[in-house]
Amino acid sequence: MHVHLDSPADIGGYRGLEFTDSFFGMTAVGNARATLDAGFTTVRNVGSAGRNDVGLKQAIDNGYAVGPRIVPAGFSLGATGGHCDSTFLPPSLEKSKKEEGVADGAEEFRHQVRRQRKFGAEVIKVCATGGVFSRNTEPGQQQLSETELRAIAEEAHQWGLKVAAHAHGADGIKAAIRGGIDTIEHASLVDAEGIRLAVARPRPVYFSMDIYNTDYTQAEGKKNGILEDNLRKDREIAQIQLDNFRAAPRTVPGCGWCSAPTRG
Repeated sequence: MHVHLDSPADIGGYRGLEFTDSFFGMTAVGNARATLDAGFTTVRNVGSAGRNDVGLKQAIDNGYAVGPRIVPAGFSLGATGGHCDSTFLPPSLEKSKKEEGVADGAEEFRHQVRRQRKFGAEVIKVCATGGVFSRNTEPGQQQLSETELRAIAEEAHQWGLKVAAHAHGADGIKAAIRGGIDTIEHASLVDAEGIRLAVARPRPVYFSMDIYNTDYTQAEGKKNGILEDNLRKDREIAQIQLDNFRAAPRTVPGCGWCSAPTRG
């Protein structure tokens, strides 16, 4: 439900600048094959650079590469300076215009939904809060307004697409749920009110919680180039996310696996 096939796990922080832009699209081919060999026949690729996920899907569908069925998102949508914007470079190295997918205000985001769909997106990915692996953002920060999130959801649904929201923080999660977003990615700091909102909403909303990422990040991250500030954010939310992973299903009426053992 949540992959980034063109993002090698062992390249972090500023190490990505060692490679040319097309390198990451090339790594996606091997990652796709490995994913299929592991038994996953369909994946949802929620954001890529250069629409690598769209190109990879086309290569697989036409027999030029081997991999699972891909539901691509193209570029992730986000606010200027937010988690889905480029936040690692100084102004002198930034482009003179906004990065692809970056928008401010409801109408700009509606345009970005249409643009991603135009060039092959089959799901829309948006960053509603700050994140672990960006600079100058904190996971708990809400970075899009409920109005902006609602505009994204309405536009996507009009075109028959669902929307996935990267959302660690409680306020951003609740704004995304109220705005009509379909899936909440990470959901690390969700509170009891957010869980209740998800259960009560007539249009289904699902949590996609990546509870094992921290094990790898803390074990290998420094060696891979992940900055200490990013490792710090990862540590701070890890146990909270695990606790909320346990809490969420207990709120769902008739849940058949609520008492099942989970990772300690």
